[in-house]
Amino acid sequence: MAGRWIRGVAFLLGALVGLVALILASYAGGVLLGTKLGVARNTGTEAGLPVDGPVTIARDARGVPHVRAGSVHDLLVAEGYAMASDRLFQMDTTRRYVDGRLAEILGQPLARVDQRMRRYGIRDLADRVYAHASPEERALLAAFADGVNAAAARQPLPPEYRALFVDFETWRPADSLAVGFATVLDLDDKPDDVVIRDMVRGVLGPAGTDALYPLTDPKYDVPTNGRPPGVIANLPALSGARPVVAAAPADGHAPIGSNGWVVGGNRTTVGKAVLANDPHLDINIPGIWYLFEGSAPGMHVAGAALAGTPGVTLGHNEHVAWGVTAGETAAMRVLRERARGDDELLERGAWVHARHRHEPITVRFGKTQDDDILESDRGVVIARDQAHGLAYVMDWRMRRNPVSPLAPFLALLRARSAADGVAAMRALPEPALNVLLVDDAGNAAYHFAGQVPLSPSWGRWADDGDAPEPAYLPYDRAPHVDPSRDALVVTGNNRADGDGSPRLAPYWPPPYRAYEAGRALRAAANAHGKLAPDAIAAEQRDATSPAEREFAQLVLASAVRAHASDDATLAPLLTALRAFDGTLVSDSAGATAVVALRREMLGTLAAEHLPAWLAPAYPGSSPGFEVVLRALRERPRGWVPHDDYDAFVLASLRDTQKQLGATVPAFGTYAAQPLEHPLAAFGFGTIWNGATLPGRGGSFAPAVQWNGHAQSFRAVWIAGDWDHGTIDVDAGESGEPGSPHYRDQSAAWVRFDRTPLPFSDAAVRAATVATLTLTR
Repeated sequence: MAGRWIRGVAFLLGALVGLVALILASYAGGVLLGTKLGVARNTGTEAGLPVDGPVTIARDARGVPHVRAGSVHDLLVAEGYAMASDRLFQMDTTRRYVDGRLAEILGQPLARVDQRMRRYGIRDLADRVYAHASPEERALLAAFADGVNAAAARQPLPPEYRALFVDFETWRPADSLAVGFATVLDLDDKPDDVVIRDMVRGVLGPAGTDALYPLTDPKYDVPTNGRPPGVIANLPALSGARPVVAAAPADGHAPIGSNGWVVGGNRTTVGKAVLANDPHLDINIPGIWYLFEGSAPGMHVAGAALAGTPGVTLGHNEHVAWGVTAGETAAMRVLRERARGDDELLERGAWVHARHRHEPITVRFGKTQDDDILESDRGVVIARDQAHGLAYVMDWRMRRNPVSPLAPFLALLRARSAADGVAAMRALPEPALNVLLVDDAGNAAYHFAGQVPLSPSWGRWADDGDAPEPAYLPYDRAPHVDPSRDALVVTGNNRADGDGSPRLAPYWPPPYRAYEAGRALRAAANAHGKLAPDAIAAEQRDATSPAEREFAQLVLASAVRAHASDDATLAPLLTALRAFDGTLVSDSAGATAVVALRREMLGTLAAEHLPAWLAPAYPGSSPGFEVVLRALRERPRGWVPHDDYDAFVLASLRDTQKQLGATVPAFGTYAAQPLEHPLAAFGFGTIWNGATLPGRGGSFAPAVQWNGHAQSFRAVWIAGDWDHGTIDVDAGESGEPGSPHYRDQSAAWVRFDRTPLPFSDAAVRAATVATLTLTR
């Protein structure tokens, strides 16, 4: 998400002398706390709004808005007004991020981010999608934009604007589509990762691709649609590892992921279907989700909206609840083309000059930069391999066929059954998603949605430049479980389909979270095989990782054979590993030992087989830990020097012990998660940062929380009993640092409390602590 740019800019702060001067001036002006300018008003009456009749915005104890309106138009105006009152700066910076315009306000450190985003052409794409949208979608987007602009004109300006001496620009209806593309780009398989995989294939050949990008881990494979996994081959041999004196540990970039499970009414103790969903995303303050509930004739919805977009992205209406996990397939094709000179490409047998798209990037306190982007009829050049005369071209179908990724979610707002929800998601262009649904008739359902190219490469390498555009996976052939009161479906971004299906993905993320969640849910069922809603919800706090428990056991077995205990310096690490029981809880030193060791091994394996310029990029383009675990379990030839896995483990133990020092820290400290404000790197962290969450769960237990990546909300919906549905976030509803609702939910989040989101009129009235009325 837009927050991802935060962590890459701190080292460039020396270039911001002028900005630092403004920061100091803003301190003198007393604007940083947000208190002197005030926070958004949420009581009284605001007149002159673009509504047809009076609209109320009630706030509950968490500051969540509950809207009651006389029309859907007015509902969307009020949602835009409430969201902008709480999240205006966040919405604006996300818009600037996707537009490639952050350097305009933050200077040179963000110019590189802007260059990367300009190649996608999101502003132009959003305008074209808006032009092709249905009249209803355009009307909803326009109403929402009217509400945003009304709040921007009436409410106090967020303190970040004063600190940076910038103004808010009018919100256009197409801007919500642009903001939505931030999620599309975050959840799609990255075209840059396809380039890395293609380069790995160039170094190691097809066997290297099969080895370093396996389909899944067969020991834990649990296809989402319930089909049998079939036989998956062991890892192939490699040509041989070269000795490596020392290698940097893998950067451990956490993959985008999520958890979700649905249980049909016949399998619950209350006879109602239940959905649990916790998307895993980069975490910052404010979080990307905005909680909302609203009602108007013809629409009543509740849940979480992506800040800057209308409706609710994930949540429920009066009849249906829905959640998603990322589908992890390659939606953007990457073509490998012959190239020569500055701009010539060999396309369809003829040399052609690529077009130069000049993108001026305005840099605050610096010169405007000319970003010269090469593009052809096939796509945008994203990388050049000058040594081999090659260019990598991103062929993004969306740019040729602009279809709204928001439209299916707007259709979900009116779905009356799980079957209706399945039908609505048929129109999803991308990203690929695992969609989970439940309805008030007790049905639970699952469908893989999004257009997936049926390419022989599946994103494992770049397609040849002359390759024709492939066919796309028909929706009816996509992995799915039909609506049923007997369904139980678990997804953790793992392999979606079983034996006999197309590959669909370059690799499926390791199945470890889905395996554990399915195991734990089966174990939690009562004597009649039924699950209580509380048991279904409790799985979201599960910090157990069977795969990492197996990893520790394999390591300790090798350590015994290698006489590692003879090395007294390894005692702290070995003691921690022996104490590890498979749970990555905050007070566990064993969890730290396991995570640090697997990262070290992954970095070493990459360095042993790939050149120095390529090895650091491999972990983020791969299934990572799964490769290490399977290598230790299967011991394929040629992977480690002299095929001596015990010596490999011993060397990794020594390197990891050096990194950790004499004392292995508890995982809560080692993997602590500070909720950073987007401007923290520019000197505002002490004032505007949120809580620091303890590390917990790692990447492969259901309760993910580490490495800047975590559950971004936790929701549990009981279909038909909506007032008892719960949703929680890690910081607060407001994005304004001076608001009492900026950080107020963090303590409950750490405790895994569950907080109802009132839905019925009676529940909303009982929960209301403040009311604002909007009138014409």
